[in-house]
Amino acid sequence: MSASAAQIRSFSSDTSGSESASPVPSFTLLPSPQTSAPASATPVASETPTALTIPTPSNLGVVPHQLYYVTDREPSNNPPPFGNQPSEECIDLFECIEHYGSIEPRENATTPAASFQELTSEIDLYFLAHPELPRELVIYIHGCCSDFTTATSDARIIGSVMTHLPVILYSFPARPSSVLLMRSDYTSDETESAWSTVHLAYLLDSLLTSFPAQPVQLDIMAHSLGNRVLLPALQQFAGEHSDLVGNARRINTILFMAPDVDQATFVESTAVLQSLANSIDVYRSAIDVVVKTSQVIHEHPRLGLTNPGFDGRDRLYALDASTFVCGPSPELLSGHFYWKASTIVEKDISLALQGVTPDQQDRAAALHRVGLYAWKFAPPRGMRDSCIHV
Repeated sequence: MSASAAQIRSFSSDTSGSESASPVPSFTLLPSPQTSAPASATPVASETPTALTIPTPSNLGVVPHQLYYVTDREPSNNPPPFGNQPSEECIDLFECIEHYGSIEPRENATTPAASFQELTSEIDLYFLAHPELPRELVIYIHGCCSDFTTATSDARIIGSVMTHLPVILYSFPARPSSVLLMRSDYTSDETESAWSTVHLAYLLDSLLTSFPAQPVQLDIMAHSLGNRVLLPALQQFAGEHSDLVGNARRINTILFMAPDVDQATFVESTAVLQSLANSIDVYRSAIDVVVKTSQVIHEHPRLGLTNPGFDGRDRLYALDASTFVCGPSPELLSGHFYWKASTIVEKDISLALQGVTPDQQDRAAALHRVGLYAWKFAPPRGMRDSCIHV
């Protein structure tokens, strides 16, 4: 799980030092099916920095950021700006346990700010600077064994394919491991993911109530163990917000990517999920070594494998990504990181987060229908892909 160096402008109280920046890989922006990508916009992840030419309000002074983070990790000097331990608990729980900020694509610096309100103010300025965009926020929750640097690198990938929609990384305390699913690191991350659930639920609530004049919609994607933070957070959110379900729902799309979640627990939650979101996609694989290992540990079927018992529901789609075993690194060979190893899957994610369902033409080229609500990736011969198939 390699990643470039963290390049952060912090909105927490941390004023720690910085580490040298690594080159950021280049990704191709995909045009939205609803709105075309602005011709003058610059991809966040590109090799050569280029100034945005989109006019900004004169009182901004700087172009607002596209990538942000919220974390309940403990601030740290080694590594900066956040380590792998949880924030210290405190009386005023959320105001001091969570830290906020923006992710810089290159500049390696931290700039403290006071509160969550400053984060939402900058997001508002971003929408003001980009009036051509819908008022949608993408939230990404990483998986097991990811340090903050890896998590921010993943957020840059999401940002690079989302045609400049603001992306918020939610990063829970996780321990980096040189061996995928090392037992001690994994069980620690399981504990921290459960601890972080209430914090993510609070973030969802805050985001949907912090823009009263011009409300925002949410698109959410979680990977692997991050789905175990997301699923109970959504259940808690639904219980507290009967006003935001059904026709009043404010979540457009939810993507459960290689979910390390008990399948039966998920199936029992489908009615709640359908009430919250317009569409839900579950990406699975028969050859995901990491989720297979989790299934052995827990002795019950995991949602991220193509086990019998789940083949989709109305507006809740099952997608089989078993065709993507990519090389050459051990992480990619595990069949667990197809979402960032394959440009075909990457494009599909971009379209899904923009509300395009698998039965629509834009996604149909790489998918083969295998059930009423189930599809399998079957890209035609000759379709270009970054996945080095093995």
